[in-house]
Amino acid sequence: MKIHNFVDQAYPAEKRRAELLYPGFFPVRVIAISLTPLFLAIRATPNTISLGSIFLIFVSAAFFVSGHQGWGAIALLSSLVFDAADGQVARIRGNGSAWGLQLERIQADVSYFLVLPSIAIGLVEQNLAEPVLAYLAFAGTAGYVIFRHFHKRGVNLAPNNASFLFQLALSQLKPHHDYREHNALGKYIYFIQRNMFSQLGLLYPLLVISSLIWVELLPNIVLYASIGYIAITSATLLGVLALGSRLYSHGSNGN
Repeated sequence: MKIHNFVDQAYPAEKRRAELLYPGFFPVRVIAISLTPLFLAIRATPNTISLGSIFLIFVSAAFFVSGHQGWGAIALLSSLVFDAADGQVARIRGNGSAWGLQLERIQADVSYFLVLPSIAIGLVEQNLAEPVLAYLAFAGTAGYVIFRHFHKRGVNLAPNNASFLFQLALSQLKPHHDYREHNALGKYIYFIQRNMFSQLGLLYPLLVISSLIWVELLPNIVLYASIGYIAITSATLLGVLALGSRLYSHGSNGN
């Protein structure tokens, strides 16, 4: 298979266009494409690669908690590479599955829940941060994981007559392109939170680079990321409450 055809099959044009919005993920994707022939050669299945990614997150968290930020960063980067490679192998072999999609969701949840708090704990143990940083990290990531599945859901309510705050809140839910088109502020906030705090965003590359060469910067990164997760969770909760209120209102009017 020619290199061009291989890349097109492993990393289709539509996916490349979508990920142009997330430049922080580009190095991970390049490494993953380079390693995909190796995964194919050893006959690793997509699900096996996904499980490897989850395992590497736990390894990374263990290193971070023990204060070995450099090794934690290497394990975290490896986990991200595995997470990108599993889909590439599945596309080349044509053997994606529902279980594989579930593993990807599990990988993301485990990553969000463990990485930031484990870094914070390690920093506290090294007297590089106050204990409150660990509490903030746990609060931010736990809330984000709990409410993250709402980002995958949508509602069948037209945004035209919705209030500004209602549009702003629901534009943070992933399927709601319609609300984002009607609310510029909501669109920009959604872009920022996806580009900064998702696994495709800039947060993880910043954590990796700082862990490798500038550990003293980590407390600030963890602090701002924790506050960001809390803000995202609050916005999502606001959207859920707004949705519940709107649905209740519609139900009452119908009765």
